[in-house]
Amino acid sequence: MTNLNIRQQLLKRIATVADKQLDGSDAKVFRQFLDQVVHVHPDESQLSWEADANFGLLYGLYDFVSQRAESESLVKVFNPDLESDGWLSKHTVIYYCQPDRPFLVDSLRIALNNSNLNVHVFESNLMWVERSPEGILESLSTSRNSDACCESVGYVLIDTCSDQSVLHALTSDLRTASDDVERVVEHFPAMLERLQACIDESERTFGEDNEEAVFLRWLRDGNFTFLGMSDFLLSSQNDQPYIAEVPDNQLGLMGKRAPLPAVALTELCQGFADFYAQRSALAFTKTSQKSTVHRHVYADYIVIKRFNEQGQAVGETRVLGLYTAGMYYHSVERIPLLRSKAQWLRHHSQLDGASHNGKTFALIIERHPRDELIQAEQSDLLDALLAIWKIYERRAVKLVLRVDRFEKFVSCIVYLPREAVKMEKDIERLLGQAIGSSDCELSTQFLSESVLARMQLVYRIHDQQFRQLDRGALEAEIIELCRDWRQRFTELCIERHGEETGRSLALQYQQAFSAAYRDRFSPLLAVNDIELCRRLTDSSDISISLFHQAGSDDNRLRLKLFHREESLQLSDILPMLEKMGSRVLVEHPYQICPDGESDIWMHDFVLEHDLGGGRKLNLESVRDSYEDALRAIWQGKAENDSFNRLVIGARLDWRSVALIRAYARYIKQLGSLLSLDFIASVLSSNVDITRDLMALFRCLFDPRRGAQKSSEERENKLRDGILHALDEVQNLNEDQVLRQYLECIDATLRCNFFQQDDALQYRDCIALKISTRDLSFAPAPRPEYEIFVFSPRVEGVHLRGGKVARGGIRWSDRLEDYRTEILGLVKAQQVKNAVIVPTGAKGGFVARRSAQLESREELFSEGVACYKLFIGSLLDITDNREGDRVVPPESVVCRDDDDPYLVVAADKGTASFSDIANDIALSRGFWLGDAFASGGSNGYDHKAMGITARGAWVAVQRHFRELGIDVQRDPVTVIGIGDMGGDVFGNGMLLSKSLKVVAAFNHLHIFIDPAPDAEASWQERKRLFERPRSSWADYSTELISTGGGVFSRSVKQVPLSPEMQQLLACDDAALTPTQLIRRLLQAKVDLIWNGGIGTYVKAAEESHADVGDRANDPLRINGSELRCRVFGEGGNLGVTQLGRLEFCRNGGICNTDFIDNAAGVDCSDHEVNIKILLNAQLESEDLTSKQRNQLLADMTDDVASLVLHNNYRQTLAISLASYSRDKHHHDYLRFVEHLEETGALNRELEFLPDNERINELHSEGKSWTRPELALLVSYAKVELKEQLMALADTDDPWLLERVYRAFPQRLRRDYASQIRDHRLAREIIATQLANELVNIMGFRYSHRQEISLGATAVETACAFVTVVELFGIEGLWRRVEALDQGVDSTVQYALFHQIMRLGRRSTRWFLRNIHHIQPSRLIEKMQPGFAALMPCVVENLRGVWAEEYRSRSARWIDAGVPEELATTIAAFDAYFMLPGCVDAALEVDCPAERFSKLQFALLETLQMDWALQVLISWQPGGRWQDLARESYVDSLESLLRQLSIGLLSDAQRSLSDILDSWQTGNQSRLSRYNTIIDSVRIAAAEDLSVFTVVLRELQDLVDASLAQLPDSSLPHATGEVGETS
Repeated sequence: MTNLNIRQQLLKRIATVADKQLDGSDAKVFRQFLDQVVHVHPDESQLSWEADANFGLLYGLYDFVSQRAESESLVKVFNPDLESDGWLSKHTVIYYCQPDRPFLVDSLRIALNNSNLNVHVFESNLMWVERSPEGILESLSTSRNSDACCESVGYVLIDTCSDQSVLHALTSDLRTASDDVERVVEHFPAMLERLQACIDESERTFGEDNEEAVFLRWLRDGNFTFLGMSDFLLSSQNDQPYIAEVPDNQLGLMGKRAPLPAVALTELCQGFADFYAQRSALAFTKTSQKSTVHRHVYADYIVIKRFNEQGQAVGETRVLGLYTAGMYYHSVERIPLLRSKAQWLRHHSQLDGASHNGKTFALIIERHPRDELIQAEQSDLLDALLAIWKIYERRAVKLVLRVDRFEKFVSCIVYLPREAVKMEKDIERLLGQAIGSSDCELSTQFLSESVLARMQLVYRIHDQQFRQLDRGALEAEIIELCRDWRQRFTELCIERHGEETGRSLALQYQQAFSAAYRDRFSPLLAVNDIELCRRLTDSSDISISLFHQAGSDDNRLRLKLFHREESLQLSDILPMLEKMGSRVLVEHPYQICPDGESDIWMHDFVLEHDLGGGRKLNLESVRDSYEDALRAIWQGKAENDSFNRLVIGARLDWRSVALIRAYARYIKQLGSLLSLDFIASVLSSNVDITRDLMALFRCLFDPRRGAQKSSEERENKLRDGILHALDEVQNLNEDQVLRQYLECIDATLRCNFFQQDDALQYRDCIALKISTRDLSFAPAPRPEYEIFVFSPRVEGVHLRGGKVARGGIRWSDRLEDYRTEILGLVKAQQVKNAVIVPTGAKGGFVARRSAQLESREELFSEGVACYKLFIGSLLDITDNREGDRVVPPESVVCRDDDDPYLVVAADKGTASFSDIANDIALSRGFWLGDAFASGGSNGYDHKAMGITARGAWVAVQRHFRELGIDVQRDPVTVIGIGDMGGDVFGNGMLLSKSLKVVAAFNHLHIFIDPAPDAEASWQERKRLFERPRSSWADYSTELISTGGGVFSRSVKQVPLSPEMQQLLACDDAALTPTQLIRRLLQAKVDLIWNGGIGTYVKAAEESHADVGDRANDPLRINGSELRCRVFGEGGNLGVTQLGRLEFCRNGGICNTDFIDNAAGVDCSDHEVNIKILLNAQLESEDLTSKQRNQLLADMTDDVASLVLHNNYRQTLAISLASYSRDKHHHDYLRFVEHLEETGALNRELEFLPDNERINELHSEGKSWTRPELALLVSYAKVELKEQLMALADTDDPWLLERVYRAFPQRLRRDYASQIRDHRLAREIIATQLANELVNIMGFRYSHRQEISLGATAVETACAFVTVVELFGIEGLWRRVEALDQGVDSTVQYALFHQIMRLGRRSTRWFLRNIHHIQPSRLIEKMQPGFAALMPCVVENLRGVWAEEYRSRSARWIDAGVPEELATTIAAFDAYFMLPGCVDAALEVDCPAERFSKLQFALLETLQMDWALQVLISWQPGGRWQDLARESYVDSLESLLRQLSIGLLSDAQRSLSDILDSWQTGNQSRLSRYNTIIDSVRIAAAEDLSVFTVVLRELQDLVDASLAQLPDSSLPHATGEVGETS
């Protein structure tokens, strides 16, 4: 499209809109306006506008110019508005209209360009207009006529700007430019007139043809644009010449300022004095400000000396202006003054003008900058031009310096080889620094047909630094800059590395650097870069150089990265730099190709760092740390995140940052809702506190500082400083983060941060041992210790409930909250471990890079590597043993006590890792050896033993036994979770041949067999179990009953056969696999056996999110939806605790996972304890490794028996607690309250209801479910284990005997003394006793003695051991256990309950009556008496006890209890009297039989059998009633014993005589007593207080009876048995 067409289209678009909006007369003038204003070559972009915008713009301009006063300049800067202007624009618009003048448009452009706003359209034109006297536009004409005047009009579109202050300033600048033009134009005739006067004076003084007068005439004749002029007069004051500006004579732009005051020539620069001293009348220079008219350059300044008629200088005229093009483009021979200078120069060069040299010199003069020719003195010019001539055809460098005579600027001309022009910025910077100015005008010219280029640099002078210029030194520096790159590179290589190596490197790298590299970097930098290249070992390595470029800001750095073979991806490297606080401004890649080696890529970055608060970056203090950190990040040793800002911000090395990051990750694992980026930003914003926190950590844990005496003082000072600084932190979240850091550091007990290996390399992982209970923000429950392990590759935690603790290490897939997972598991582990020596522990790690791996092999390999790192880190900070001495880890400051016990075990994902852990322990010489991780190749294989499943099956057997079902013989329908390839599921489903597995599912398949043949299906299950890596798909379909099958979980739907519909109790034709599994879980079967992984049952009140097992959310059902009778938990976490409670409260039966599958951990603990025992024999060489391993294998069945016995007893304890839950409801509540008060139990965490809710459930018959009782049983054992550690130093044989019970019989026989000296002997004794106490006497037993008698756990245990041995309780207990499946479980539990009651009451008697109980001494003294009395207790029974005995024994015998056992236990209410009888008999030195007969006779006479039976059977309504009841029993027994002792004072009389005599002597009192007893018998069943009356009457009777005896016969304490109270 031609420009004419563009103009026509534009006019047409505007006219179309104008025709619609304008009337006739207005439209006519507007069209005339368009014809003149629309440029003949309009901007094409205007055609893309809306037509309304085209019209609006021009009509707005038309309206703008419609009225203008004569000589008025109109300017308008605005943003069009639809309401006020009628159109919109995406640009800010400028209108102007003013009388046409020269230079106007140029000057307006200068003002616009100075505004820093982009100009998008600038259209200007001239129009001839006729206006009324008021300035109103009347018409426009196309040609000049007498009535028309010419006006310049135009519009400009610039960047949109809404800032009114900017718009006002721009308007002002445009008007100023217009005013300047007007001033220059108006004063032009006067300036010419004044110039002519100067010419006349010059001609008069020096003659008409003098060159200076000719030059002035040449200027006058159109070769100079005059911008200003002013006269100055010379005068004398005090014999000093002064010069002063003549007032009111300034013309042009000089008139804008006030006249300059008079000043002495001596106060001005020497140039002024020289000017007046020389004959010449002209001087030339440049102004110090750029022109605002015509051209935006520094204006030329001509000083014309003025003379009087006598030819004396009387002043000067200063002329301001711009040379026109003739000065720069005409030959010097055509320009006056220059031609004479050129002639003088040629003459004085002494070069023959006809010769080549003369012609070259003449050419140099012609090409020399005209400003230099006009301004420089002739002699200076000659020296400069000759110097240039000397190097003109050579690749040489020449610097010409000239200081302006009036010291306004320094002119520098540099001749240099063309290829060196790339150094122009360096040369500009070099000269600028020398002159002390950055205000420079630079122009570079490549001289035609020459190897040289010329740079002209003009620097404005701001100070006196220019006076020290050394041209030669500067030239030398420029020469250095321009030197041939490769040549200089070779020289520097030799200089740096010596002749031989240097030349070799130069040869190898001379052609390696690209032209782009050589343009940007000096040879010296290249030599430095070679050293960085040579450091690269392979393609995975990088070399780094960080430096500060001279002259740049303090916070601006240069970074070079070197990498072999391929360029670094910016998407990889930029995030690293940005995370380190580096803002990347520029990046340039360079390929370096050394000869004979792979290519190297160098990335050159310009970085900027904002440290905040105006802080300056100290490169020297952070360079090494920054480079090391970046290298560590690249190599994967450090993370790429925002914490890396601390490297520069806090001046920390990357390992210190890694430590700070580790604490942040730990805080996140503790449940902090603040993001890691926020935590990093807090630390970066508070760098002083961050540095102090790191200093505190070093003060606490750096082993080199720990030995210093000032360490503690410095520690306190640092902590006080941190706390003071924290008080100044205003933001609450920031304060929280920083205080949490301080808490974590203070709670840290050990770390491996300062450990190094044999190669002096620091550990790959950071391990921190932390006292979690010292962290106020840690979630409950808080383990006693935990070790947090952190690295970019692996992260994990190991939680321990105490110093001696054990539990598995799992490979978790919960990267963000694995600690929450481990915390839940360790909580279960602690109660699970109640049965073993160690308390609960659990560990878990995540392989942080696993998401990047694709194959299973890669993933497994990474898991093993991470496991090794994790285990090694745990051992880094764990004490070791050498003999009996505990040895702390090297380079570790221990802020806690000795802690050498660390054991681990297999868990989810680590089933085959035990040998790996043991190899690490052995390689480190850890004292536990291969006992460190149980289940290894030289340990007990849980799957081969089936120990976990067998232990859980014990619980299942008990559940069904209580239902009257023998699960080993009776058919039991089962739905299973898992497959036969699994340990727990496979072993479990082979434990009974009567099982009918109707369905099962795992993560791949659903197996359904609606009517299985028990024997055939058992054989098939056995086949699958023995087949490696089997699945349900391998099950023989021929053996599956009609309607069943094996279905993949990946199919869309599973069709339901009639048999499946009957099994599921549904009529659906088909179900999705997920729906089918839900229906199976809801099926009505006898047993659901969980041997898989996942949580499948929750409570209705729980959400799926609460469960934390997203994978099984679609399958999960509520506990109330389970219709199975029993749920067996062979696997962990199959049911939530609330789900269990809901299931049990709806009639279901289950324990908990930590009860059912406790056999696994119990077996592992036995293994560890046995290995600790036998490893001591290995050390003493009494046993070889082969013998030890064979011995372990031989004892497999014995260990399994010990483990299963523990499981049996523990599940029995739960059943017994459930059996008596109604009777002991208040006791149970009190025990829960006790656990809460001591901080051992958190009801919310354990999902125990509050008391009000428990009482409600109790009234509904739904309180104290088995899962709740399982919890209390375990908590009781955990508490007792800790309390019984006080028995550590006991030497009582009956207590020590407990340690032997923990070992197989063969070890007890062969290693008895070694077992006694076992390193965990005291822990084993405490554990064995705790289990015995709780399993036999109930979980409330010890606590009841404490609240009733104030007895400690140790005292209770001693009394318990005494009672068990004296009464033979263990043997009786085993005989009752043997009745399994022989009698109904309720009968069996009644027998157990009777034994427990005897044990509790007898224990109470010993605690009440014997202080400092020593079991061995008591047993030795009292055993004969017990042996004599127990066989004859029954024959002594009379009255109520005799009736109760006969009724109870008959009932039990009828139920199938062997007669001898039934009759023995039926008499246990009376056995309570035996301890008192034996003790008293010893006291009065009479046979126990004689004392017992008398006591039982008195019981009958005083009706005490009735009273005691009522008290024993009475159900207390609360704590105080219960304590009162026990107190009544104690008091009755004590009074009866006192009376018996008194009556037996006469050893010669028969018992009948003693009784007759006593009754005769107390007939009236006995009568009163019996009357009262008869009267209270009815009320006693409901009102316990009546026994207060009974006691008072009995006390009176006993006191009176004893008062009748001789003084010597009164009962007293002999102390023979113990210390009797």
